[in-house]
Amino acid sequence: MGRTINKASLIKSEFAKNLYLAGDPGAAQNAYLQLLKSTRYNADLLALIINDLIEAGAREFALNLLIEALQSTKPTVMLLNVIGQLAQKLNTHDVAIKIFRAALNMDADQPSCYVNIANSQYLIGEIDAASETTQQALHFFPEHAPLWNMLGTILLHGKSDYANALKFYQEAARLDPVSDVYLTNLANFYGALPEGTELYEKAIKINSQNHEAHVGLGINYLAQGELKKGWHHKEHRLLMDSMTSKKARPELPAPLWKGESLVGKSVFVIAEQGLGDEIFYSLTFRQLAEVTDRICISCDPRLKGLFERSFPFAHVVPYEDTVADGFVDRCFPGIDAAPFRPEVSIWAASLPSIFWPEIASIPQISATPFKPDPVQVNQYANAIKPGAKLKVGLAWRSGNQAFGRDQAYYGPNLAGYIVRWFKNDVDFYNLQYGCNEEELNIISDIAETDIHTFEGVDIKQDIEGNYAILKNLDALITPATATAMFGLTSGIRTYMINSGPPWWTFGQDLQPSPPFAPNLKWFFREAEERYAYTIRRMLNEFKRDFDLETVF
Repeated sequence: MGRTINKASLIKSEFAKNLYLAGDPGAAQNAYLQLLKSTRYNADLLALIINDLIEAGAREFALNLLIEALQSTKPTVMLLNVIGQLAQKLNTHDVAIKIFRAALNMDADQPSCYVNIANSQYLIGEIDAASETTQQALHFFPEHAPLWNMLGTILLHGKSDYANALKFYQEAARLDPVSDVYLTNLANFYGALPEGTELYEKAIKINSQNHEAHVGLGINYLAQGELKKGWHHKEHRLLMDSMTSKKARPELPAPLWKGESLVGKSVFVIAEQGLGDEIFYSLTFRQLAEVTDRICISCDPRLKGLFERSFPFAHVVPYEDTVADGFVDRCFPGIDAAPFRPEVSIWAASLPSIFWPEIASIPQISATPFKPDPVQVNQYANAIKPGAKLKVGLAWRSGNQAFGRDQAYYGPNLAGYIVRWFKNDVDFYNLQYGCNEEELNIISDIAETDIHTFEGVDIKQDIEGNYAILKNLDALITPATATAMFGLTSGIRTYMINSGPPWWTFGQDLQPSPPFAPNLKWFFREAEERYAYTIRRMLNEFKRDFDLETVF
């Protein structure tokens, strides 16, 4: 990149950072600018300084320092490239695009600038512009592998163009066969298929510190039922950059677990990932309680009451998140009220590596269902329609529709046919969080009847309400989303329809129900099968289970 950084510069950089951390940003900025000027704005040193500041949580200060550096020196193409990449790390993509365009104005023979412009356009949702930037650049730089890789990412995640995305990922890997990054992208495309596992393994052989490849390989092993290997590789999620993995940065009350025994220890469990993940990993808490009686559980605030009733042996602490400088900082205000001081902190998704070495060790979930709020259970009991019809909850997609995820779910059209076919025997209740009027109209037009929606209830925010509703229903039909986890842990009969088996089916997808969740029946779309046929298989099973006479 630039010139090497000498030891004196590193010492001065650390001194300037300490000035900032001590609460004197003016003196820190002067010290940084004097240092940069003395090294003629060494690009490597600038990159190191900005990365250091970002990790220290000083995003705004880092951005101001970048601007000052640009104004204080005659920019070179190399310096502009470095500053543009740092602007991307700061999530100031409009600034980054301008900087990379300025670099191209100085020297048009910079294919990496086109890649970076397209990447910033893609990240701010300008999908068509990103695609156009990349395709135009390929006319001039057809042998530049990062351009093909970028175009593959844009088409896959931005336009759900799977066929062309695969071609472009393959072309990038052909042009640079020793790139672990391109192999990982290809592996991500194939997912749990054998090709995906093989590509992850190749990527790791090239770069053993490719944490994304390790996590992908771990998920594949779990999906195949190889739990020990899966949990081992999945631990690499903790080594991924916070900006990349979207992992919150917690203020921990005790040192992190490093593999030692938890027997008799006071343990703080760190919540991680999404709501459905928190619920899934909570299934280890009773096993943790078998080795220690001092457990403090952190959780999404929406789960506090549910966890307190379902895990009375633990102290439950909801977390509070603040977004600062591009990071999610997480604190636990209720930790001081715990009746003990934690000795060790462990991430929730690390607990299965201790307690679930094999499928037989996973407890039967429906044997100890979660305990909803009894007051809300009674309230919803009064809101449910009386009569002899079955009462069934219905969801049809994830709440997250970004990057083509809508393609994985059956959607409101097919949900409408489910309602239509069973409307004489079933009253359906809307459990789709984030649903809109258009979706409900689609369902009612196809079904020629309405599904019941609880007025004034925010299904996404009121998790207690979800469980209280489910307590009053006979069954749930849903894709593999957080709603499926609600059904699974409520003990209700749950019919899960999905484009493919999620990793937590642990290779048991050929069975009608997993051994750890006999209340769950799953139906995955087979190769080349249309979703309508997958749903028909589910409907026939539902019909048999409830002894219905419906004719399709």
